[in-house]
Amino acid sequence: MPTTLRLNDPRSLRAAMTPRTDPQNKRFHAMVRDIAKQVQWAGLWWDEDDWKKLVLGGLYGQVVAPNPFKHGLLVMNKHRSSKLPKSGPDELPNMTAMISELQAFGDENGVVWSDPSKPPLECYERDREAA
Repeated sequence: MPTTLRLNDPRSLRAAMTPRTDPQNKRFHAMVRDIAKQVQWAGLWWDEDDWKKLVLGGLYGQVVAPNPFKHGLLVMNKHRSSKLPKSGPDELPNMTAMISELQAFGDENGVVWSDPSKPPLECYERDREAA
């Protein structure tokens, strides 16, 4: 049975969007790698995987739950970069918005990008307009 697109249902919209592109995926991971190598955050150096969790949780929300094994709380990210669509409405998680946010964050924190010949904002803004 075909899926019906419901405009008022974000899950329905997300399912209808085009998956992220291979160039977006490569750029995203290069940017996260550059940030991990160059930016100390909250007094710590975070690895690439930690940075992915930080930026996904920061942009698209997280869940706070009691720790089942000790006292205190856990913060869990509900999103995965592999599931982000190429583009979409700004209020829904998407790779175009993620790359734009990473670009701005890195620029504000003095990151020297490893591939300056492909500025992500210009490339992916065109993708967004074409979508």
